Amino acid sequence: MESVSIQIERILTEENTEIMSVRWNQDDSMIAIGCSDGYIKVYSDVGLIRALHCQKSGESMPVTSIRWKPPTGKTKNVLLATTCDGGIFQFHASTGRLMFNEVLENNQTLSCEYKPDATTFAVGCKDTVIRIYDEQSKLMITQLGPSLGYRAGHNSRVYALKWFDENMLISGGWDNKVTIWDMRINDIVREFFGPHICGDSIDVNGNILLTGSYHSVNQIQMWDIAGGKNIYSQNLRSRENMCFVYTAQFSKVDKMFAVGGSGSDEAYFYNFEPVTPLAVMANMTKPVYSIDFCNFTSRAAVGCGDGSTVICRIKRN
Repeated sequence: MESVSIQIERILTEENTEIMSVRWNQDDSMIAIGCSDGYIKVYSDVGLIRALHCQKSGESMPVTSIRWKPPTGKTKNVLLATTCDGGIFQFHASTGRLMFNEVLENNQTLSCEYKPDATTFAVGCKDTVIRIYDEQSKLMITQLGPSLGYRAGHNSRVYALKWFDENMLISGGWDNKVTIWDMRINDIVREFFGPHICGDSIDVNGNILLTGSYHSVNQIQMWDIAGGKNIYSQNLRSRENMCFVYTAQFSKVDKMFAVGGSGSDEAYFYNFEPVTPLAVMANMTKPVYSIDFCNFTSRAAVGCGDGSTVICRIKRN
């Protein structure tokens, strides 16, 4: 059976906080680390570049999601973030400048995602609604969900968002379903029932949807998007502990994917097509909340509840 070795290159450690979200920028020259103390730490290979504070007033709240804006104009390295007190922040990571901030009162913003052409971004919220913002004006232009009255949608928190293409947005959350929205009609075109999404644990590779569930069974599943069918399910257990998944992602350069979570407090790497186990990153003391593969190399970042972000290289044996 094929395997890989996990070569740890570097461990970035933040004191007295948990790592909730990690993301490489588009050329892999920087990594943004969203923390439970309200800060985003931006590192390059030479060290810490910026400490961005997602706070306007009052108590600092955890950063729930971060995304780099796809490069389309002159300004590069723009970072979008959400916080669990309803905050939406946009920073220029290179200079530390706050470019935009909005707070949704009496709400929580739990996920965010840029459209591939960067003309809009989506924000998933505690109140079950997905809000679509125009990137240039920063005005909300569409709401997806029950607030539209006759239209269906999620009936619990929206923890994950992923653009399938320029027209289709995929969302998942606590209500045990993953929904595909057609933004041309602002309505649902497909739903997959079963996945209990509690973090950034949906991803797409071609026509295949990957879901990672915070559940006691079928934590790893794959779905045929065009056919609307489940094509793979697996219970994820390590020794005596079940893994309740918070994060799942396909590799951007290799036929591989990774998942991580709590219970077993480990990160698991799998071959894709066919699905076979490759390696386990073990010996962590707290849950794995976020995994992000590099865009051009076989490196990955693993964000953990003990404040560490493990930068590793995945090498096939």
